[in-house]
Amino acid sequence: MKGIDLISLPRLTAAGALALSEQLLSTAASHKKSFPPLAVTARGALVEARDTLAAALRDKVERAAAGPELQKLDRDIDSAYAGLASLVEAFMRMPGNETLSEHARLVQATVFPDGLRFTQLAFALEWAESQVRIERMGTPEVAAALKALGAKPFVDTILKAHVAYGKALGMGAAKTTAPPPAVRPAYLSLLDAMRWYTIKVVASAEPSAPESQAMADKLLVPLTTWSVGRRSNGEQDTNGEQDTPPVESTSMSPAVSPGPVNG
Repeated sequence: MKGIDLISLPRLTAAGALALSEQLLSTAASHKKSFPPLAVTARGALVEARDTLAAALRDKVERAAAGPELQKLDRDIDSAYAGLASLVEAFMRMPGNETLSEHARLVQATVFPDGLRFTQLAFALEWAESQVRIERMGTPEVAAALKALGAKPFVDTILKAHVAYGKALGMGAAKTTAPPPAVRPAYLSLLDAMRWYTIKVVASAEPSAPESQAMADKLLVPLTTWSVGRRSNGEQDTNGEQDTPPVESTSMSPAVSPGPVNG
């Protein structure tokens, strides 16, 4: 067993690993000025591993099926997000109600930080980006802002389109076969990259510097609060990829596996 295997990650599908890595990197980007130098190289490796898996998933899915049905579902989810983006932009521009404008700016910053560019990505990567945004929309502050804007019909449409899109792409469906060779090595490399990133972030915290511990905690929030990989019945969706045990700890430090991990 390698020492790195002692760092436990949630059970993740390939798409889930992609989404979690994106959350970690987005969090790192929001703390660019205070990001610990010790973890810079690991962050770069995480970016590279994420991009490699994204390309592998894109090739797999787009070769498998890009027929009329999938194209329609892609247009549906694009339109759903475009509708919400238009609503948010309208409230941002509306004069005379600073409260609603502030709610709109919050939604724009958290759900559409790069506009709608993610809707032009390859199918699998767009789905993963959509999953990240749905997670953000579910946070109390953003959910309250969306409610204040009367955005529920848009959010409901996005959720429905996301589920249909993911089903067509095979995301979240239980499988009994391993991913194709082109995907699996990239998937395992991304898991290792996330483990190394976690190690470096944790190592950047110094007992004599409480602010460094606070920063490490902030950078690892996506990992310690991860909950995407559960179905509605509460069962774990491992997608046939059982390389990491579930996280059992709710502390701000990563869980440590008590035994070997097949990674």
